[in-house]
Amino acid sequence: MRVKGFAVVCLTALLLTTTMASAASSDISFKGATTVPVADGSSAVAIDGDFTYLASGYDDHMTVMWLDNLTVLTTVELNR
Repeated sequence: MRVKGFAVVCLTALLLTTTMASAASSDISFKGATTVPVADGSSAVAIDGDFTYLASGYDDHMTVMWLDNLTVLTTVELNR
């Protein structure tokens, strides 16, 4: 009886401490590479809800581009 109870407690503890994961598609696809002369090393990329703009985060800059032709609209310097 003790072994069965210990096994149930261990299994319950294991299930409560493990994280749950889910994989889902974000429906984001990239059409090309982006480069910005004033910044190196892209850290993050995001697309707005209307799929009009592409925002890229760099070390100390953020750049917004048109998604259709990847033309730079603005580059903002960030102070961290």
